[in-house]
Amino acid sequence: MVYPTKVWDGDSVNRDPALAQKKSPDWRDWNRMIAEVAATQTVLNTVRGQLPEVEDIVPETEVTAENVYGVVNKTTLTFDDISIAVAEGSTKEFGSALLATFPAGSIHLLGAKVDLTLASSDYDGVEEGDLSLGVIAATDRALTGDDVTWMAAKEVTFAAEEAAVVGLGASSGAVSDSEGDLEVHLNLCMDQGGGAGTVVVSGTVELTWVNLGSVQTTE
Repeated sequence: MVYPTKVWDGDSVNRDPALAQKKSPDWRDWNRMIAEVAATQTVLNTVRGQLPEVEDIVPETEVTAENVYGVVNKTTLTFDDISIAVAEGSTKEFGSALLATFPAGSIHLLGAKVDLTLASSDYDGVEEGDLSLGVIAATDRALTGDDVTWMAAKEVTFAAEEAAVVGLGASSGAVSDSEGDLEVHLNLCMDQGGGAGTVVVSGTVELTWVNLGSVQTTE
């Protein structure tokens, strides 16, 4: 079946919409509709086969990645009991864990969703703080800038008992990266000094993104 050069207006051997006919459809109309659907499916299947291949996002050792590719890609990172070392800062404690690295290209993140649990036996009392997703590891007591590229800081609780964290985030635009070193870091910090320790994190991070391809530059 060859796809027609114009959008089908509903005409068939049995009817002509231009004449405002009010005939009931018969087998000839059904045949035409089936042919139109078949032609559309054929073209869509061809287009799908022409889509560029997308390289996998590369998870860290303790993280598994499930990818669903299309024009828009979705990657679900799943991990169990990742330990994040918390360093002692001037007024807050902070820590980070590298979750995954994106393939080469200009990556545009459409959204991020986290569903996590946090726990730490090093903090007997309840400690309040923040958690974010960024392109770099947290280096100080404030989660800002590249610390929050994928998801802005979200208030969380650190305690010996597991605390649930559910959140959504979205990027403000494309992040150019032609070397394949764009990363996803899970960052955290505490509001008040609780001392150095370890926080154990489990759950999933779901990323929806588009690879806009590499940008070729000339000297």
